[in-house]
Amino acid sequence: MDIKIFCDFDGTITKNDISVAILRKFAQWDNQERTILKGNIGSKSAYSSVAKYINASLDEMKKFARDVAEIQDGFIDFFKFINSNNFGFFVVSDGFGFYIREILNGYNIKIFASELLDYNGRFHFEFPNSPDFCELCATCKLKILRKMGGKNFKVFIGNGISDRCAVEEADIVFAKSKLEDICYMKGISFFPFENFYDIISVFQLKPRCFVIDFDGTLGWSYDGILDAFTFTFKKIKKKIPDKESLVKLVGLPLEECFRKVLGNEDEDLIRESVSIFRQRYKKVFLKKTYIAPGAKRTIDHLKNLGYKVVILSNKRDYFLKRLVENFKLNVDMVIGEGDIVEDGKIIKKPDPRTIDFISEKLNLNKNEIFVVGDTEIDLFTAKESSFIALYSQYSPPSYFKERGKVLSFISCISDLEKIGLFYKLVNS
Repeated sequence: MDIKIFCDFDGTITKNDISVAILRKFAQWDNQERTILKGNIGSKSAYSSVAKYINASLDEMKKFARDVAEIQDGFIDFFKFINSNNFGFFVVSDGFGFYIREILNGYNIKIFASELLDYNGRFHFEFPNSPDFCELCATCKLKILRKMGGKNFKVFIGNGISDRCAVEEADIVFAKSKLEDICYMKGISFFPFENFYDIISVFQLKPRCFVIDFDGTLGWSYDGILDAFTFTFKKIKKKIPDKESLVKLVGLPLEECFRKVLGNEDEDLIRESVSIFRQRYKKVFLKKTYIAPGAKRTIDHLKNLGYKVVILSNKRDYFLKRLVENFKLNVDMVIGEGDIVEDGKIIKKPDPRTIDFISEKLNLNKNEIFVVGDTEIDLFTAKESSFIALYSQYSPPSYFKERGKVLSFISCISDLEKIGLFYKLVNS
């Protein structure tokens, strides 16, 4: 299996949209652009409708394209990098081949785009890669990925609405701008980027271990946790917080949970609450905890690829190990609250010393570890390692971006399988 990379042009390889710049200057484009963005017309129909208004020669438009084009930072180095690694590379564009060839002249890149032809001063568009079943785009990037990618590992790089179908076919997506929002709405995993240096840095990582959170990532303990919280507040005769407030406490250390609700005045009451919670949770946790679909298969897949897999959670070590045993998860280490102690003090997330501990035990560098989780606690834990965020409607990509650096966003735990395979292919 080889890696094939498919890359959008306008706004991705270039900083600006060349097709829009040309049509705005030499045709009556503004109204059509607004119509496309509203979804009322596809780009194929829009292009055809403005052909008669073009008021310049192809040579004039080529010169204009050269003058206004700004190549994205890092693209030349990225192209050298992929050539040195013999990765296939294709440009897939909803724009026009004449200016892409002009700008990328000398790079020997296969280009898929629409064509603008001049018949004795009358312009005509041709769409050799148009969709078979819809009219959304002039160039169907989805069709090209299927045809040219075949059974190879497909990487897609893009930024806009014309990329919305291609991301469904790709194994790995690099997204920015509108495409990030599209991936989030479609539930597609992606690596965020701003320029090609960001993409190079992703390719150059050499992970050896995935450190995965449990609650909200590998499984759901919410029913058991909410049951224990409700039971505890009834027992201590305090008002039970609403469900939304209780859900926000999941993943925090228990003492911190009860301090948030009860305040700091009565430490004895907090200790009593923790004790009651744990007694109740011990009775219900096995039957009220559920494993995420595909979680066991994903762990087995990563192990088969040669990765170390660690489960790291703030759940008490007893409960966590029972759950891992119950679900028959084949991992290298299971670390819960109480497993790491320094100078008599329990070390737990988000303290990055948890990653130091794993690094030392498994003889790994911290930059060889990918931390995977669904909250800011997991993000802060990663610190010197790469972080993969499991996003949801409650914690969208913007939630994590506001709090720190994220390597990749995944919509489900099984997406780690393709990330694991990607790095095995890149580093083989």
